[in-house]
Amino acid sequence: PVFDMRLLLGMSPAAPGGNPVVIILDIDGRPAGIVVDAVCQVVGLEEGAVKPLPPGTTRVEDACIRGAACVGNEMLIVLDIVELMLNLDADVEQAA
Repeated sequence: PVFDMRLLLGMSPAAPGGNPVVIILDIDGRPAGIVVDAVCQVVGLEEGAVKPLPPGTTRVEDACIRGAACVGNEMLIVLDIVELMLNLDADVEQAA
């Protein structure tokens, strides 16, 4: 299966004419793809680099956010893609 990250995150669909990218995942031996607008950079984060966000900065629906990490002068929000996919599986099973 291939999932559109915009829709999973409650955003509007991408405008036609863009150049979306499909990222292939292996989650517990189950392949899946996610469509994103673009990939600017791939970085490896050291153990402990991801810090939790301050209390009150996320909503329940943002539970797929693992935390934030600094890379150079930039702050990145780190998603827990496994949690996002597990929540998606649970939603599909509930709807069935």
